[in-house]
Amino acid sequence: PPSAPEEMGNESESAGRRIVERSRMWTVARNSRQSEKSEHYGQSKRYTNWAEKNL
Repeated sequence: PPSAPEEMGNESESAGRRIVERSRMWTVARNSRQSEKSEHYGQSKRYTNWAEKNL
């Protein structure tokens, strides 16, 4: 039937869009986590040094 390839195309297109959106969300989450990490990096390093000395 001629409608089958069209349906397949639409489905794959929506799946691709879904994947793109998900990857974009992952990128945003990773970037925010990275900036958080870099902000807290000095603090955590200081804390690690303190913990090594005091524990």
